[in-house]
Amino acid sequence: MEDYVLENVKALLEILRDSNVTIRWLLLHSNCRSPSYREIILKSYSKDALTSFLFQLAKFEGMFENLIRSLVSQKAQIWEEDRDMSWDFINEIAEYFAGNRQWEKGAPDESYAGWFRSITEQISKLDFKKSNRTGVKIQNLVQALEDIQVYDVIERSVQIKHNIQETQKRLLHMVRIV
Repeated sequence: MEDYVLENVKALLEILRDSNVTIRWLLLHSNCRSPSYREIILKSYSKDALTSFLFQLAKFEGMFENLIRSLVSQKAQIWEEDRDMSWDFINEIAEYFAGNRQWEKGAPDESYAGWFRSITEQISKLDFKKSNRTGVKIQNLVQALEDIQVYDVIERSVQIKHNIQETQKRLLHMVRIV
């Protein structure tokens, strides 16, 4: 649910605003001076349905607010966990190419090991407090990880692809959290 809210926070806020405006409009205009106009408005909805909708909307607003408050209070911790996990995933790949980890048959390749080590260095330097610059750096890292997947050595390894995809997912989550 957290991911859904982060991805759709603007749309959810717009729905909340539109719902509140509609309820307010109906309530205000159902008490207008013109009897014919009031009658048209009162026939357009059921008071029970409006009351039910009002309670459901209030419940949704409360849940939404609590989730946002929770995310805001924990965002630094969540962000650091994502950064650490991203570092771990990429470091495992660097260790594999350095010959220190055996997932599958393959010869060590120091150039790939060096490239993945440089990615781990970049990940470790990401700073939560510099969100604008960090967001751009994260997008560049995600793109670099996307680009490296076209190489045959990377494409053939399920474990490497998994680690790269998990890293990309966590990096993008970091952008949404900030």
